[in-house]
Amino acid sequence: MKKARRASAPAAGAAIEAAPARAKRSTGQLVLIGALVLGFAGAFGYVALKPKLSARGAQPASGLGLAPDWIPRILPAAGSLVLVDLSARGAAIRPLEASGAHFDFAGDGFAERTAWPMSGTGILGYLVPIEGGGQRFELISGTGGEGPLAAFDENGDGRLDAADFWFGRIAVWNDVDGDGFVGEREIRSLASYFVGSIALDPVVSGDIPAGGRRLGEIRYADGTAVEAREILTETAPSDTVMLVPTGFQWDQRVYLLPNLGERGIIPSAAYAMSADPALLEAGERLTRRLLNGQVAIFREELRDFVTALAMPGRGVPGFEDPRLEVLAREAGFTKAMFDATGKPAPSEAEVAGNFDRLVNETALDFCLQAVGLHVPSMEDRMFAAHPLAWLDTMRVGGGFEPDLRVVVERGAEEVARGAMTGEDLIALIEITAPRLDPEAIRALRDRRVKARIDAALGTEAREFHRRLKDLNGDA
Repeated sequence: MKKARRASAPAAGAAIEAAPARAKRSTGQLVLIGALVLGFAGAFGYVALKPKLSARGAQPASGLGLAPDWIPRILPAAGSLVLVDLSARGAAIRPLEASGAHFDFAGDGFAERTAWPMSGTGILGYLVPIEGGGQRFELISGTGGEGPLAAFDENGDGRLDAADFWFGRIAVWNDVDGDGFVGEREIRSLASYFVGSIALDPVVSGDIPAGGRRLGEIRYADGTAVEAREILTETAPSDTVMLVPTGFQWDQRVYLLPNLGERGIIPSAAYAMSADPALLEAGERLTRRLLNGQVAIFREELRDFVTALAMPGRGVPGFEDPRLEVLAREAGFTKAMFDATGKPAPSEAEVAGNFDRLVNETALDFCLQAVGLHVPSMEDRMFAAHPLAWLDTMRVGGGFEPDLRVVVERGAEEVARGAMTGEDLIALIEITAPRLDPEAIRALRDRRVKARIDAALGTEAREFHRRLKDLNGDA
């Protein structure tokens, strides 16, 4: 579903022969992190690319919710990069909190937001042929005791130069705009930088220390030299961009349905529904539920939809509770990553509470998008009659600020005209304001408001007020 920014380009020149087996040995393991499909514009000089990719899904994505409360107990993920100073000002990294770059370190089709080198700090990688012609750029990375560059030292003399087969394939990526996507003329060969050799340092530890580790010295033809340094970059695994496979066929019907954006390693709804007819049918059914005011049934069916969206045939043995797997995927963690942290699993109450939180946040997102799709203008009388059309008036900028009193009053009107039931109204309140504050409760107890609610709900009014108290934890 996503490869670290993949873009096909026509091959130019002769095909490159296959990589030697020694370059794949485990002691200097080359973790093939992400593929950037390139066309090589000559033995030296620039690597030609197609224009920069936009790898997002079919529609603007809004995300599937915030990371679960227990995720801070899980260790943050990290990606390995080998850096070289190209500016003579020292290698520089933009920290995670200030970075907008996304890169697919895991090669799973989801690019995580990451701390990332600034312009003038190059990333070392190598070019390998791809089926059908052209080449791709693979990052040089690994934790072997010899260090990742040692795998390219074919003659074992402690240096990389023209005597080593792979020296001519090593390239440098200078991500000028710092977005983690390859742009034109951002990848160049070592020769184009007039690099004569790389002298390798012995690497005594398989672990990369917090400040990174020196791997060797890059020596230029004019006698100057800079160090090659391997670092670990902090990543935000729940903040991802999905990289859609080249040639993926979108089902045009998804453009008429709400699209829940990718989150962690959960694909966007538009992608998943295009790939799975059953999920597309479920999305259409959920949209009809809202059009018919069936909010309570909608929310219950959404639970299954969210689970199916997160795990389209990818269930991992070991997650006995599918809700936990959904939450882990939302946070960007696989079962292996989760177990590797050695942290205790969340309690049943944490799993249940966070899954309900996820369902409610997803339900609100789905509702707002359904209204936006069906109420392009209030002049459309058919769609203006949508029982939830008035939710659209609570949009503020790019967000949503629910007015609980309006939700209850307008919802009660829909109940009074038979478009919704009292249970639907309660479900809507739980979706728009999952934790009511005392001030909101007092507003609902206003005599005139209470009279309107009681008149609209009739025999359901008592149960409605009891549920309101339960929502706020009142006795």
